[in-house]
Amino acid sequence: MTYLHAIQYLFDVSADSTPRSETEAAYAAYRAALGSGTHFRYLLFRGDRQGRLCATYCRGVLMAAGLHVGEVVDREMGEADDAVRIDGIPVSPATLRELCHEARACEQKLLRVPARTPGTPPEGGEAPSRRVAFSAAQRCGAVLPRLFEDAGCRVVLLIGRIDDPRLSLMARSAPESTVAVLSTADDTAINRFPHDTAEVVCPTCGSETFRRITDVCSHTGSRLTLTATSQLAHGAATPFSRSFRYRTLPPCSLRCGAPAASRAAMLAAEAMLTLRRLGTTIADEHISQGLSGVIEPLFFEPLSVYPPIIAHAVHTKEDVEELRQALSEHAATLPPPYRIVCDASVSSTLQAALEKLGTLIPIPQDRAELHPTHEQQTESDPQPICLLVGKSASLRAIISQHTQRLRRF
Repeated sequence: MTYLHAIQYLFDVSADSTPRSETEAAYAAYRAALGSGTHFRYLLFRGDRQGRLCATYCRGVLMAAGLHVGEVVDREMGEADDAVRIDGIPVSPATLRELCHEARACEQKLLRVPARTPGTPPEGGEAPSRRVAFSAAQRCGAVLPRLFEDAGCRVVLLIGRIDDPRLSLMARSAPESTVAVLSTADDTAINRFPHDTAEVVCPTCGSETFRRITDVCSHTGSRLTLTATSQLAHGAATPFSRSFRYRTLPPCSLRCGAPAASRAAMLAAEAMLTLRRLGTTIADEHISQGLSGVIEPLFFEPLSVYPPIIAHAVHTKEDVEELRQALSEHAATLPPPYRIVCDASVSSTLQAALEKLGTLIPIPQDRAELHPTHEQQTESDPQPICLLVGKSASLRAIISQHTQRLRRF
């Protein structure tokens, strides 16, 4: 089995699968044969910008507490190679390939399916029969817990749509240990998180939204925790840091100066306090240390002092709005004009929104003139702020090509 076949085995939703009634017993045997654990704490995040930033802060805190952290990202969020991570690092292709090879052999044995390479036609030219197999969600629900257990993980972050079948199946395997962290109180999918979810952490909201959320939590049997905005304190922010203090936690400095940093850190702090109530050992010092050590890649990320360059990944209109808010708050230290160097991965709709912030400049084909050389400039020359925007994968590729010419932080 190749690495591509392993990814297809776990994430291919186009193929038919056997009806649940026909595979329920076989699936239980499949999980047992793989040794899939169910003793994880699950944190379920929405896959928007705020949810991803909050998940990153939670990972930093958990690792500061000495815990290994598994991560499953909705395939719609990014590259296939980045869909499964342990301690923030994508799982080795060899490791995933070997485990999926074992899982497929086990599946074929249980369902009595002849082994053959995906995509090859049946022998003898006979008409293909209906495929007998587990769904991609069922495979993820069995294979990935085994992967995380082998790595010593005790907490798993699930990042994507709340109703994504892969994520919800894993969360349903241990609902009493699952915490749903909502990045917005107006999440339309709030009534779809797993029944019996232990707790829901949500931003402070208005009375109408509060009634709707409490109704949903009453129906699912979940405890509701709202962030205590009155206990949030932060000092003056720079583009490169933001002072942060929440409840009785020790103060710390967030290494992201965007306004979204405080909101995400506040949600992450509440999520960690919730895990602590559920029995996970996390000290106050771990929370402060973990939050202060996180750099969210490409989220209003300073790359160079001179010329001033800031990278900001843009996937949705919300990402453009976050960029606008950050520029507005830091207008004194990052005054216009802004040159928005835009990668081709950004859609025309998002480009139109970006044009309202400054002069939009497509990235040159050879990318040789993306960053002016230091010798050609003097620090007394006026230098417009250069905002490097695009999809995350594209920006990482661009930045890696110009690392030697950037004065990175």
